[in-house]
Amino acid sequence: IVDDDRANFLLLKQILKRGEIDNCIHASSADEAFELLEAKTPSLIMLDIMLPKINGFDFCQRIKQVPAYQNIPIIFISGLQGAEVRAQAFTLGSVDYLQKPYDHNEVVARVKVHLQNGLMLKALEHYSVNAEKEMALAVRSQRSLLPSEEHIKTLSAQYSFTLANAFIPYSGLAGDFWQILPIDEDQFALTTADFSGHGIAAALETVRFHSYLFELKAFWPTPEELFAELNKRLFEMLAPEAFATFSYSLINTKESTIQSYSAGAPALLHLRKNENTFELFTQASSPLGIMPEWSKNMEFTTLKIEKGDAIVLYSDALSEIPDKDEKSPDPLSHKSLEHLLKLNPLSAQTITDYLLDLFHKAPKHAREDDLTIVSLVL
Repeated sequence: IVDDDRANFLLLKQILKRGEIDNCIHASSADEAFELLEAKTPSLIMLDIMLPKINGFDFCQRIKQVPAYQNIPIIFISGLQGAEVRAQAFTLGSVDYLQKPYDHNEVVARVKVHLQNGLMLKALEHYSVNAEKEMALAVRSQRSLLPSEEHIKTLSAQYSFTLANAFIPYSGLAGDFWQILPIDEDQFALTTADFSGHGIAAALETVRFHSYLFELKAFWPTPEELFAELNKRLFEMLAPEAFATFSYSLINTKESTIQSYSAGAPALLHLRKNENTFELFTQASSPLGIMPEWSKNMEFTTLKIEKGDAIVLYSDALSEIPDKDEKSPDPLSHKSLEHLLKLNPLSAQTITDYLLDLFHKAPKHAREDDLTIVSLVL
């Protein structure tokens, strides 16, 4: 209680004690109150307006500028009347205004409310801090499932490619996943997955999917069997309404071919450097996890590739952007991809940056999904 009239402090202390609110400390000035604040943070401040040297309004304003004190509830206590005085009190951030002379029941009732609110705010702040720490840990854990820079560097040297990627969760954690899988000295696979939904639930599915994918390493050279095994596990694991799209590009550097497999994934983009052309390869297929059995005689697309060609895998956040006007063009429209081919150099990084730039130019409502882009130049 900050009041230069000690008799007023004793009166308030007695009123609060009858309401089972104890442990009241007195400060007769703003300077004295600051000294007490440095020693211990109170649960609530009852503040007189007419104080010596520094008045209550100025003192309140100073408190609200200090991060450690700005959430302390402040109740102004004053004999001053009028709407302007009350308006200024609330504008400065106070939670209440008690008029002298006091109504004892009103004082106890209002103080109890604001003490309870203050405790609730502290609990929420504590929860928020812990939640932020846990979210940061979860984000790091999920990103550890993706290829590390060292892993990409090692494989790019082994198979002679360059790669750039963008991985942007919509809400901290993502339902997207991608990986590079070394198979033998001539073959590796580039793969992406996208679970329905986003956030924590979808992110948990990517963790299990990562485990399944590496448990099934023996099936990496035979995508048909890999898809069948993954589908079986996801069907047993996922909720009835959930599913995952999955793309798998098996790249043979010796034969200069790519076998592209898809389970409901967006079209693979093939950019031919020497011909200065592009093609989007769409395969009619169902996502994983929605049927108990997966056909091992699944269709796939075989592409012939040359040095300098690029392939791009991406999640449907990129392919579902509407092409309504010049300000927000569809990144995968004919016009956009023609412009992409004119970029010099046509590197993995320039491809990713170009598509990412068009994604960010789309309206906010069209970007409410996790985004993955993986560009690989051979």
